[in-house]
Amino acid sequence: MIDPSVADGAKGDVALCGNNDNGAFGLLVKSFNESQSAVTATYTALGPNSSETRQQAIQRLDSGNDDCDIYVADVVWTAEWAAQGWILDQSELVKEHADELIPSVVDSTTYDGRNWATPYFTNAGLLFYRDDRVSKPDTLQDLYDQAASNKDNAMLIALAPKEGLTTNFLEILYSAGGAVLDDQGNVVVDSDETRAVLDLMKGALDSGAIDRASLTYDDGAARTAFESGVGGFLRNWPNAYSSGLQAPAVQDVLKVTPAPAFDKDHPAQGVLGGGNLAIPVNTKNLAGAVALLNYAVSPEFQAQQFIQTAYAPVVDSVYDEADVQAAIPFADQLHSAVENAKSRPKSPVYAEISAAIYNNVYAALSGQSSTDDAIKKMVTDIQTAQDAF
Repeated sequence: MIDPSVADGAKGDVALCGNNDNGAFGLLVKSFNESQSAVTATYTALGPNSSETRQQAIQRLDSGNDDCDIYVADVVWTAEWAAQGWILDQSELVKEHADELIPSVVDSTTYDGRNWATPYFTNAGLLFYRDDRVSKPDTLQDLYDQAASNKDNAMLIALAPKEGLTTNFLEILYSAGGAVLDDQGNVVVDSDETRAVLDLMKGALDSGAIDRASLTYDDGAARTAFESGVGGFLRNWPNAYSSGLQAPAVQDVLKVTPAPAFDKDHPAQGVLGGGNLAIPVNTKNLAGAVALLNYAVSPEFQAQQFIQTAYAPVVDSVYDEADVQAAIPFADQLHSAVENAKSRPKSPVYAEISAAIYNNVYAALSGQSSTDDAIKKMVTDIQTAQDAF
């Protein structure tokens, strides 16, 4: 377990590694280096996207390569890396910052009762809509009723068999009170809630409430279609706001809100995205890595990063700062979405569990499988993945 005092007197070089983020993580390195002179940080992009970065990171971690002193790790990697013994226990570091951090994002760092990373930035899905066609919905059924009333009101959402579908399905499942795994890791997705969610989503596709083209969309494709003037609703990530403001078809009518409640008895519960800072067991500069980590979660840098990159803060108070409110018009909506969001299933075989979810949910939604058959196969696929670990 890392002792927070190790950062006292930190010096030397420290290497931060992650994906190709178009400069956002480089901002951390630049700002940190300008804030002091004892430690010099560098940033290395391991891959062009999350999947390639994970593979490159795993190769380094598993082989004992010490090129990286600290990793920007997707929130769903924590359990795998901890279970493999690749990263250091950060429970004491997280405790040092816990009073400032949003509880839901702290939960994303936990596995087997300990914190294996420190939150760095977060994310949660939002509902975008055109106020010239539709109005803010109170419940999911209200959204679907408005969307089905006219083809121009349809909802666009990522339903292609990829990670985006897992996230979008889980958002509705969590809101309905369902789950995939319980706290002991048992598979509990064969439930009335799962059946209700799949039947509701399939009904929305059949009625036209969800544009059937969504079955081919990832998040980027759904956003592009919405920005071209298609549909009235879009479920997407916060970066869709700034992108939409540049799109002539929607820039003057774009509104944003947290996801609606499942129904009057079940409030919305989103799914967390984002990245955490993980320190490998073979870091060459533990003191420097902790110093960089401490700087990354400082309220001052969290606000700077939010304003300049729209990467959502993990520090609770940042959302209320005047400069943030002026620069990010949807800060309050995003704050609410993050506070009410949950982690995806925590498992060393999360990648396989996600594939079991999105492949079988897609089979049900596209009509390739019945709801019951899709759920049964989802259970089998998840249990097979767990048994193989």
